[in-house]
Amino acid sequence: MDKFKIPYSMRGCLIEADDLAAVQNAMKAECLSGQGPYTLEFQRKFADYNDVPYAHTCSNGTIALEIAAWALDLKEGDEVLTSAISFVATALAPLKCGAVLKFIDIDPATMNMDPKKLEENITEKTKAIFLVHLAGQMCDMDPIMAVARKYNLKVVEDAAHAPGAAYKGKKAGTIGDIGTFSFHTWKNMTTLGEGGMIVCRDPQLSDRISRLKQFGSIHFPDKKVWECTDGELPFYLDFQKVGGYYGSNYRMSDVQAAMGISQLKKLDKANSKRREFAGMLTGGLKDIEGITVPYEHPDCYHVYHLYNIQFESEKLGVGKEALLRPLIEIYGIQCWIQYVPSYLFTIFKEKGHKPGECPVAEEVFRKKLISIPIGPTMTIGQADYIIKAINEIMGKIKKL
Repeated sequence: MDKFKIPYSMRGCLIEADDLAAVQNAMKAECLSGQGPYTLEFQRKFADYNDVPYAHTCSNGTIALEIAAWALDLKEGDEVLTSAISFVATALAPLKCGAVLKFIDIDPATMNMDPKKLEENITEKTKAIFLVHLAGQMCDMDPIMAVARKYNLKVVEDAAHAPGAAYKGKKAGTIGDIGTFSFHTWKNMTTLGEGGMIVCRDPQLSDRISRLKQFGSIHFPDKKVWECTDGELPFYLDFQKVGGYYGSNYRMSDVQAAMGISQLKKLDKANSKRREFAGMLTGGLKDIEGITVPYEHPDCYHVYHLYNIQFESEKLGVGKEALLRPLIEIYGIQCWIQYVPSYLFTIFKEKGHKPGECPVAEEVFRKKLISIPIGPTMTIGQADYIIKAINEIMGKIKKL
């Protein structure tokens, strides 16, 4: 189908006139690249919004995760526990450090990491947990942090899906040691299509993160700009490895940061619109036999980056394609499957990972999971159409 009646929009954020004005104003400024006044303001305001002392912009969410792994100084052979279902970037960051990954199976209700399955995977080589707050709902953080404290593990929260989400009143990305965010165009807020942020509370980690994204630069401790020998230029930065890693240029431009400031102002509004649309879908789908709507944990504020339903294949006696195919081909609703368990990809199979490692995740992915279009600009009419389509298809399935 060339044209969908309801496409899965790549624009997951609200982009309005004030965003365009912010970008235009930034483009008139002296500094367009990273570390200009808009970048510094965006970092400060993002830190304030999340009630953390340190926030660092970077070029994208994948780099944010990689910088987190480098800042923790992960080394060859260190073991890292990570979510079975996420975008590949969550597990790729520690893998690129040479870490040995152990994928943790999911809670079938939330599709987030199951805290009860952490301890059985911990050895003396385990150094960190890289988790994802899937679909916009935070993991059950109290038991995860209890395990992390017991075994002295570092925790990285991949909050790419969850800016503005909360767990017991604490914002996503702020409970573990490091939180990372993505501002890709698909996310709940954007910085001109790409961008990322890293937050933390530890000043030493903050220093490492700042240096890693800027070539590993550090001020000479014993030189001032005016103290130059004959023939030297007035230069006062040195470049060093940060732990075991070289830094590079992973900065966000000042123009992107200006967009981020504008987007942050409306993040809560955009999330509210997502929740409103999700509520309409849930209200219309929750009583359909064979469909399980997303579960909202009572301790969480869900921001619905994704709206994942589960098709109960075994109860119905047919595979999920019985719903997925007509949704796409007959009703023109562009659906996705988010996500494949990461260890099924070639880059992880090459490290010895095999099907069957996380049976709950695989069952949900293969038999149940369907991602329905959602976003802050979607309408009541679109919600009604999706509900009507699923009702009609499910009615036909039950007659088979």
